[in-house]
Amino acid sequence: MKGPRRKAERERDLVLVSELLLKGWTTYAIAEHLSTLFYSDKGGISQRSIGYDKKQLEERWLALQMDILSYAKARELARIDAIEKEAWLAWEDSKPAPEVTETSPVAKRKNTGNHQYLQTIRWCVEQRRKILGLDTPDEINIKANVELYSLQDVVIAIEQEETRRERKKLEREDERVWQEREVSEITTPAIVPDFFGESALIPLEGDL
Repeated sequence: MKGPRRKAERERDLVLVSELLLKGWTTYAIAEHLSTLFYSDKGGISQRSIGYDKKQLEERWLALQMDILSYAKARELARIDAIEKEAWLAWEDSKPAPEVTETSPVAKRKNTGNHQYLQTIRWCVEQRRKILGLDTPDEINIKANVELYSLQDVVIAIEQEETRRERKKLEREDERVWQEREVSEITTPAIVPDFFGESALIPLEGDL
């Protein structure tokens, strides 16, 4: 294609490219199709240009989804606010009228209102926190606990390995002591007590 597309041509192409992408067409097939429709006298349109169109469309789609999500959140938050407002009003109306007695000139209530309205208010608070993502620290705490457990497993494994090595070291030390003792018993002459109060040495085979 000779020269850049005009703005009107670009917007026209974006509409068609969007439809074809959603139908599963490749950028190569779309370039061939648009070349035949609009750019046969200009040498066609490149696949690279369609790639640019695809990128711009994806950015528009993402921005649109974010706008829709923001609108949906705002709508649900407004609905929750309305429910909470009505629950507070109903809670106040459910409270019994205060009574004034002869012994107590100050008005006092016998009891509070209907606690079901407080449950509704609590539900509103919980739903609002979920929508706004205020409960995310709970997930962070869960991940931290998992990492802590993993760290503890590593520490336990290290301690077990150190214990195993120490046990092996003690076993080798015991074996060395036993070997030295056996050698000492073989090379040391035996002493036999003499009935006349003196000790006699029994010569070894090598001394005979």
